[in-house]
Order: sequence, then C-alpha cells, then structure tokens
Amino acid sequence: MCYSAVAVANFFIEKARKEETPLSNMHLQKMIFFAHAIYFKGTGKPLFSDPVVAWQHGPVIESLYHELKHYGKGNITEPISKLEPCEANSFFPCKFVTPVIPSGDYDVISFLTQAWEKLSVIEPWRLRALSHAEGGAWFVTLKKQGIENPEDEDEVRRNLPRNLTILDSVIKECGR
Repeated sequence: MCYSAVAVANFFIEKARKEETPLSNMHLQKMIFFAHAIYFKGTGKPLFSDPVVAWQHGPVIESLYHELKHYGKGNITEPISKLEPCEANSFFPCKFVTPVIPSGDYDVISFLTQAWEKLSVIEPWRLRALSHAEGGAWFVTLKKQGIENPEDEDEVRRNLPRNLTILDSVIKECGR
C-alpha cells in the first residue's frame, strides 16, 4: 500500500524521539527520499504518493517541507497532525489526525525500521551530497531541464524552476 509522505515522516519522527536522535527537516527529507527510492527499486511500488520535486539542495517533498518549515534548521520535536473534517453527524466539525503507518503493515514497518537504522546515522549534508550524485534522479531531472552542470551551485540557483517534479520513473531508472 502507498502511504502519505507525512505518515512515513511520522514514523521517522517517532523513531528520532524515542532514540533522542536529532532530526532536522533536511535530514528527514533526504531520508524519506532515499527510503522511497530504495523501496520503489525493490518492490516496483512507491512508498508514498506525494510528488518529489527538485530544489537547489536536492529532492524535496514539498507538502512535507511546508508542514515542517516552522522548525527552520532546528530539530523536529513533534509528529505532524492534520485538521480533517468530521462526519456529518458529529458534534465537532473537525478533528486532528496524525497519519501513521498501520501497525499491521509488517513489511513496510520492517523496511522503514531498516531504512532508519541505515539512513539516520548519515549526516544530513552527506545525504544531500548523495542525492546530487551524477546519474541520480535529481541530477538526471536537472539535466533533462537543460541545466548543463548540476554540480554548479550558481547555475542551479539561477536556472532551477521552483517546482520541477522528479518523476518516479526517473527514480526507478536511476536506482536511487
């Protein structure tokens, strides 16, 4: 089953809280991107349904970024909850819901646990560098956009469209 990026993020946020591990928005973004790519390569199915976009510092799940941008460069301290409407016959018009991976989805939970163990120990800037690897999804997407040298920070900053989507087919093709 394909989940929301928020549900996957909440899994990692809870792991970080339990282990008292610092977790910034950038670190979380890169971990989720790599988990998604690895899962996609291994199963042929996306881990989450949200689009991934190419930004200057690499792949970003924009909806997730906006949910967490209030933390700035600091550590994320709480899971993400969303306000959703209640049923028509409810006394309250809406409720807060915290998207999670269901405890019965053992395969995804096992995969995310392994992803956490491998990715959480890699420094955020190292994951950023890995996400920019030549031949990777971010790099290929920028090349297809006409950015000749994705390693040139100035060229990327000048020429990168704000919401250039990295297609899952590119992630699959690049194996990243």
